[in-house]
Amino acid sequence: MRLTHVLFGVFKKKGITGQKFRFERRIPGSLYAGKVRIVPDLKKGHKLRMWKELAIEEENIVYISKPYLTTAEEKHLPTEYIEKGVKTTEKYEKIRSKPLRSVYLAEVLEHINVSRRWEE
Repeated sequence: MRLTHVLFGVFKKKGITGQKFRFERRIPGSLYAGKVRIVPDLKKGHKLRMWKELAIEEENIVYISKPYLTTAEEKHLPTEYIEKGVKTTEKYEKIRSKPLRSVYLAEVLEHINVSRRWEE
């Protein structure tokens, strides 16, 4: 099918004054997707960007593989950072320790009845 398309459909006659045959370069449908498409050339910038992204991904994998700090690494952390972490955990523990207030449906829907008038 591609051969017949190339042999019969690609070369089209142009007008009397113009060149006799010309190559039809139109791509049917989407230019960058499908069976017949334009594949952009791979340039040096593309390769460099890909290598940079791969290096970043590799670094992330290294960090993810060891999620916890050792005691030696923990000594190098600034004390403010550690204190801040302790404060936030204390704050959340304090919130979690409080019992939840019981909420009734009547309280939730109370604001709907503001404009409603009773019989006068």
